[in-house]
Amino acid sequence: MKIGILAVQGDFAAHAEMLEGLGIKTVEVRTPADMEGCDGLILPGGESTTQLQFLQEEGLAETIKKFVADGHAVFGTCAGAILLASDVENPQQESLGLLDMTVLRNGYGRQIASDVFSAKSTLKDEPLEMVFIRGPIIERTGPGIEILAKHAGKPAIVQKGRLLATTFHPELTADTTVHEYFLKLAGESSSAKTNGASRRRGKLVELHESAAIQKLIAELARKGLKVNHYAASDRPIFELIEGEGEKAVSHPLFSIPEILQKILGIGRRGVQIKRFKGLGEMNAKELFQTTMNPEKRKLLKVDLNDDNAVDADKMFTILMGDVVEPRRQFIEDNALNVRNLDV
Repeated sequence: MKIGILAVQGDFAAHAEMLEGLGIKTVEVRTPADMEGCDGLILPGGESTTQLQFLQEEGLAETIKKFVADGHAVFGTCAGAILLASDVENPQQESLGLLDMTVLRNGYGRQIASDVFSAKSTLKDEPLEMVFIRGPIIERTGPGIEILAKHAGKPAIVQKGRLLATTFHPELTADTTVHEYFLKLAGESSSAKTNGASRRRGKLVELHESAAIQKLIAELARKGLKVNHYAASDRPIFELIEGEGEKAVSHPLFSIPEILQKILGIGRRGVQIKRFKGLGEMNAKELFQTTMNPEKRKLLKVDLNDDNAVDADKMFTILMGDVVEPRRQFIEDNALNVRNLDV
């Protein structure tokens, strides 16, 4: 199976990474020729007016409409859902008009109001994680459109035939549920395209017991595939905490590869980095809180003797001196060997 991903701008790389993790071949689509041989197409998030202008100028708008008319599957996320809609408001703009629905652009507010939520869906028993980034609101759905999930009382996942749309970004989570569902639709269109010809297809297997995993490991080994790590457990062996305080979210993880996948997913959603001020930038209150308040600071006592006094004096001369290059070189040479250093 081969899935095309519109690669004009937006988060098309995140879709490709998720699909490749599922063993699916992907191709970046920028011209009508790029869609040849594709079993499905993803219209990713981004800026819908920019994407629409590109589709029209490059002749892709008509190519996509024919692609759908031929029975192929198309999946639009966020801006992609706007492109699929028949009616776009807030403000009004043209679209591909492939799904009979009305969407409001940036319906959930500006980017500062973007957030992560969980909601029920028809795709699985557990709540589905939803990442909203300036997401549109589906205000109206026409006849024949099935609502697979809602957020804040509004449709969040809709489907009609082999057309699928979400107002959130499933590619920015570690959950592959929505993409696997789309691949099922793409597989159906691919099967129809072969007109009943014999074709080998991959089989999706959900593993729940260690015996099943061990059997799979042995089967892969016989085929020459080395599995570096796996976890055979019905309970999470790791826990990743995202955020702090009341907003902290716990992510149960069952293997080391899941840790990497989850961290990458969190990173793609945007990590807030707090820059700490230098001493010279602080006011009196900030200076007390960071350097003198005994409840906030832990001081390390260093005893100097004849053996280390000369080395210590040299080190502090370099670190606290006016010459920049020796200090930069010292930090570069010793950074990996330092733990919790306060100077």
